[in-house]
This record gives sequence, C-alpha cells and structure tokens, in this order.
Amino acid sequence: MVKIALFLTYDYSIKTWHDTGTLEKELKIYKEISNNFPVTFTFFSYGDEEDYKYEKYFNEFEIVPIYALLSKSNSKVIRFIKSFQIPFLLKNKLKNCSIIQQHQLMGSWITIISKFLNNIPLYTRTGYDMYEFAIKENKSLLKQKFYKLLTSITLKNSDIYSVTSQCDFKFLKENFKTKNIKINIRPNWVDNCSTKKFSSRYKNKILTVGRMTEQKNYFYLLNEMKYISKNFELDIVGEGPLNQRLQDYSKENNLKVNFLGTINNENLLDLYQRYVFFVTASSFEGNPKTVLEAASSSCILLASDIPNHRELIKSGENGFLFELKKGNLSKLLSEIFEKNYDLNAISSAASKKVKENNLIDNLAIKYYQDYKNLLSI
Repeated sequence: MVKIALFLTYDYSIKTWHDTGTLEKELKIYKEISNNFPVTFTFFSYGDEEDYKYEKYFNEFEIVPIYALLSKSNSKVIRFIKSFQIPFLLKNKLKNCSIIQQHQLMGSWITIISKFLNNIPLYTRTGYDMYEFAIKENKSLLKQKFYKLLTSITLKNSDIYSVTSQCDFKFLKENFKTKNIKINIRPNWVDNCSTKKFSSRYKNKILTVGRMTEQKNYFYLLNEMKYISKNFELDIVGEGPLNQRLQDYSKENNLKVNFLGTINNENLLDLYQRYVFFVTASSFEGNPKTVLEAASSSCILLASDIPNHRELIKSGENGFLFELKKGNLSKLLSEIFEKNYDLNAISSAASKKVKENNLIDNLAIKYYQDYKNLLSI
C-alpha cells in the first residue's frame, strides 16, 4: 500500500474547503486514485479540532489538523515563524508514509523540511503559478520576490513538480533553472457529465462562475451587458471582495444580472447544463476549472483571448475567443447568430476535447504512475 501524506495549502483547513463549497470536489481525485489503486491518503490541514467534524467526507482517509497539535497565533508573522516547527512536530506521524505531497506551492517549506527529516520523496502539485499571478496582480515587490524564491527552492527540492498547463510549464522554463528537474503537466480534471440538449437549456441567459476579484474582470462583463441586455441576462455564481460593488453597479445601471452566490460543486455541475452559453472574461488564468466543467457540460464557451484560454479553445471550432475591448462580447454574440454557426457541433467538440484530456479516471492513472516512479527513485 502506497501511503501519501497530503498537505493542504498553507493556512487552509478542511473547514475552508467546506465553507467555500469545494470539499467534495477536492477529495474526488484522491478517492478516484484510492478506489482504483493501492494508495491511501492522510490529509494534513491547517485547521484545529473543528476539522474533525468533516471526517464523514473522507471515508477511510485520516485527517490530521495541525493546529489541534500546535497552538495557532492570530499573527501571520508569528504563525509563519512557528510553521518551521511543524515538520518536527509531525515527524512520528510521517515515518510510515511513502510519499509527501504538497497540494499547492504555498506551504512547501514545511514539506521540504519534512522530506529531508524523514527521507521521503516529495511531490509538489501546483494548480497555478503563484509567482506569475503575483506579477500580474501587481503585488508588492517583496511578495513577488518571496514567491519567486519559494518556487525556485521548491523546484530544486521536489522529486516531481507538476503544473496544470503548457503555459505554466513554459513560464517555469523561461524564468527558472529547470535542468534535471522533473516537471509533469497534470491538468485539472472533470467528471463524466450527462448533458441536456440545447432545446432544454436557457437561451436568453449566460452563465459565468468564479470569485469576484479583479482577475475575473466582472466589471467588463457588466459593461458588456449594457449592449446585450435586450436579449440576455447574466447569471453569476461566486462571491468575493467585489461582491457588493458589482451588485450596486448592476442596480445603478438597471442591468439584467442575477447574483446566485456560492454553489457547491455537485449542484454547480447540474447548473452548467441549464445554459447554452458560458462566459469568462478573466485577464489571466491557470488551467481554469470552470471552463473545463462548462465544456464537459457541452456549453458554448465564450472566453477572453488570453494564452491559457487559447490552450483550451480554438475560436469557431470548440468555443469562441474575444479580446477584452469595449463591445467585443456583444459583437461576438451577434456574429455567432449572423453566421449561423453549428452550435451543436461546437459544443460537442468542446466536450470531446475535455474528455480526451481531463477526465478524472485518466488523471488518476497518471498520478498513480507518478507515485510509482517516485518509489522507484
């Protein structure tokens, strides 16, 4: 039996996953691996005793809330300093583990130290590049330098380092010394979806999903609604720091926008299938799960023309790309209907591509092969 010690993102708890509606989705890939291969997982979270309330979701997996063993400071700085104690605190709990896996880059200093303390191989899995995001979000130079240093150290000390897209792979190659470093591309996964026909979907509504942050460009979408609200409503799933501002702006401009709040992943997968069109106006992305899920549900994808979307979508074949300029989304929708595109064929192509590259059972096989390779080092 391969025993994986899986560390959540630094400062994330099982409760965090639950409260954001992602708990069951995050666990699915690990349950898929465990159900099909001789692998089990122990989840190390940055929660306290409250995390034990969610044990029912984990089946046979063990939960270890780190702050049930270590007092948690309210100060981020003190918490960071104390985090260097964690590998020593957990040494006995890790001695029977085969592999340490870091769920995201943040927190990798803990798993790197644990790797050397216990002489266990380290697998670092990243969903997006924190250093690249820090640059694009114009974070402070101190944060950018920290993420760059952390990425560099983690690359050098991971036995396997995985990214979710060709774009992220290219960024690492261009910005870091990656010679002799094993970097695998393991994209985000989707479930098999049974899809409804277009005839039973909303024809006058467009769906968008994501946190309400500057990255997602919601104000661009609201401004585009000024041009298309005669024919369409926009349904938004998600919450975030811009929530109230977006709602106020929508009311002030009498826009047909519906704010649906946070929806857990299982219900969200059903929701995709009620819409013909899915839109995202992100200014940058990793390997966007919402686009993959919408595609697997046979939605028509309308996506901003950025590198990570171009990796997934060929405009006019399995979706449509638009530049983030005033009126472009409106023009695109008009063009789609004027040119009489075969939307059924386009949605089928989108679904087919995702199912070829992102199905959970295929990704589970690849992860298991990675684990076997680590144990043969």
